[in-house]
Amino acid sequence: MDNRKIIGLLAIVVAAVLVGKSLLDASGAAPITMQPGATPVVGAACADGEKGSYGCSGTILQWSECYSEKFEPKTFDCQQLSFGDYSGNCDAEKNSCGYDYIPQSTPAPTPVVVTDQQFYEAEEACGDGYCSVSEGCGTCQADCGCTPGEYCDAASDVCVPQDACGDGICSQDENLARTCCSDCGCGASEFCQNTEQACYPASGLSNDAAVTAVRANYPESTWSIREVADVRFNGESAKAVVVEDKFTGEIDSVILDAKGNTIETLILGAPN
Repeated sequence: MDNRKIIGLLAIVVAAVLVGKSLLDASGAAPITMQPGATPVVGAACADGEKGSYGCSGTILQWSECYSEKFEPKTFDCQQLSFGDYSGNCDAEKNSCGYDYIPQSTPAPTPVVVTDQQFYEAEEACGDGYCSVSEGCGTCQADCGCTPGEYCDAASDVCVPQDACGDGICSQDENLARTCCSDCGCGASEFCQNTEQACYPASGLSNDAAVTAVRANYPESTWSIREVADVRFNGESAKAVVVEDKFTGEIDSVILDAKGNTIETLILGAPN
């Protein structure tokens, strides 16, 4: 047997090893077994990072991968693994990347081992046109850029609607419809009721006057003021003063009318 045939056989053995390694899960789990000719499963419920069925389309390895709890299609061109006289292809029987020995030089070059890390870096490269689990609109705008009407949330690295109430952006629709006072605010004599996202006229009782009114029953020596806020109580605007017992941790909320009279005292209790 001449040297070229020996090298060719060695290449087949190396390719077989690489095929087994390339389909290893990133955690090092056993290879995923697939039926010949399988097509990627798309849309089924799954756990993020889970990989589904594999298949081939020419030199393209196709499979499904879980993103946001749904399988999405993913591809990798096996030709990216080509080197020297060995051309990367997609093995339809094994549903994985393999090699064809196509002599282009003499002698054949020594096969290059492609590691698991190189394989996964290639398949999830920014700019490959697929938004993988490890990418986001901030880390890879080319693959995961937001559509019109969305913006990239820096904290979560995902696209969110621009008119989402509570995102800190007063959109045109929110401003015209007055449906999100958290983003668009209220008038000078109004306050935002967050639970309803609506503006209401303030009671007119100042914060200082509200604190003075509750001090008769909640002396400063034993009670601290935690918060003073405008609220809606039984359909009317009122002022809420939240107090905390300095020794027991008990928290009460005193609801006052526009004149500083107590409407209701809500005993919230002490923290566990």
